[in-house]
Amino acid sequence: MATQGADRDRIAVAKDIGDMEPLTADEIRAALQRLLSAPALARAPKISRLLAYLVDVHLDATPDALSEPVIADAVFDQSDGFNPRSNPIVRVNASRLRNVLRKHFAGDGAAEPVHIHLASVGYTLEIRRNILSSADGTKSPPTTAPAEQTAFPPTVAPASSPEQPGPQDATPRLVASTATFGRLKQKLCAPVSLGVVIALLIAVSLLNIAYTHLVHTTMLLPDAPSPVASVAPLRN
Repeated sequence: MATQGADRDRIAVAKDIGDMEPLTADEIRAALQRLLSAPALARAPKISRLLAYLVDVHLDATPDALSEPVIADAVFDQSDGFNPRSNPIVRVNASRLRNVLRKHFAGDGAAEPVHIHLASVGYTLEIRRNILSSADGTKSPPTTAPAEQTAFPPTVAPASSPEQPGPQDATPRLVASTATFGRLKQKLCAPVSLGVVIALLIAVSLLNIAYTHLVHTTMLLPDAPSPVASVAPLRN
């Protein structure tokens, strides 16, 4: 509780400092030089020139110099027939600069005494004092406490791969396989049983036809001689 109260007092003092001490031109230019030496801006000359131009306009208080044609002429040498509708060079580089500034002050530049941002709409700079840095009187970035270490690492259950299902998955898969095999067996047995019945009916019909034909043929044949040979009477 005491720590939280001290933090509230420090923030309140910082707000008072920020309200009573407006930023001077020297502080803003020093912040600009620190930004231009940052890696993200040091390797991007176009957005570096745009940032320096916007800082000069901010210090000179000349908002008329923030139109796209004026910026295109002063920063990107686009004076001859520049049309902002067909040439988005100012908007593209302003978007890049906006993202670079946001990432810088959210990371390595979080503890810098002066923060510079580009407004989300238009080309006006938002320059303000970092009240926490002013209250602390330090430029070191905030550090996070290391995670608590335990004697034993946390145990993580290995995820079962599709090729090697766990014991919990084996029973449902076995039941599903048995049910699938039963349905397949029923589908296969039905045509086989029907085929056997049809084959038997065809065989009986053929036998009936053959028997009828045999009987009819036998009735049409001429009478055959008696198999018993006639014996002539014996003469005395």
